[in-house]
Amino acid sequence: MSGHLDRMRRLGLHSTDRPAYSQARNSYVAHIRTAKLAAWRCFAGDINVNTWGKAFSWAKSGSRSKKVPSTMTRPDGVMTETLDETAEVLLSSFFPREGRKRDLIRSGPLESYGGTVDAERVKAAIWRMRPGKAPGADGITAGLLRKAWPILGEEIVHLFRTRITEATFPQSWKYANLVVLLKQGKKDTTSPKSYRPISLLPTMAKALETLIIQDLEVETELNSYNQQHGFVPGRSTITAMNSPYYWIRGSNSRHVFGVFLDTPGPSTTSAGTRCCPDSTHSAPRSGRYE
Repeated sequence: MSGHLDRMRRLGLHSTDRPAYSQARNSYVAHIRTAKLAAWRCFAGDINVNTWGKAFSWAKSGSRSKKVPSTMTRPDGVMTETLDETAEVLLSSFFPREGRKRDLIRSGPLESYGGTVDAERVKAAIWRMRPGKAPGADGITAGLLRKAWPILGEEIVHLFRTRITEATFPQSWKYANLVVLLKQGKKDTTSPKSYRPISLLPTMAKALETLIIQDLEVETELNSYNQQHGFVPGRSTITAMNSPYYWIRGSNSRHVFGVFLDTPGPSTTSAGTRCCPDSTHSAPRSGRYE
């Protein structure tokens, strides 16, 4: 069921066919809740059969929280001594500072905004986010905005319309809460590279960003560019892999010298899959196929 939902998301059905996607998502969430309840009942009822089992151990010792190291290894190999130094090592690893500052290039007067920022667009931008998703530093969730919409809807629309027409992004919305998670399978907890950063931005900022992205898609006609697979509804790494595959299959040439496909990041997990017909040779080397 999870794979089916992911497939619908990759195909862009959460944008093109929202009712069908919402029905599948709600069914998946209901299935998860049912499974959790059944697992809890099995766990709690085990004490009636096995008195000294897992339920007894949990009741005696409680849940065990994972230990988080307070020191990290610096690039020079020296361990940090304070929490501030540890935080600085993590920040410098996740967000390296530029060697030299670039001069800002200021453009002339902006053209007047010709788009429309109405209640329908703003409401859709807020409603597309999960109600209980982790908020930013202000603590405002999408669920809270939904409940406040009947009262604050007009003010929120006016705020968004003003920000877009004046081409300004609130400075306070640019700050994020940084959550650090240990990567799966990483044993060296003192190395910053063993952690993955997650930036929690304010919900209002993400809703405004959605409107900006929509305007950029209309302005640049990004969705009509066939070579673009990322950041386009209905396209993904799967369509990016299928594109050269069908191009090779449909070619009238007898030989192909080389087809290079670079898929960095999570896409490298498909390194063991042949994306070319048998008439060509695939040689996976660090996420590249030749």
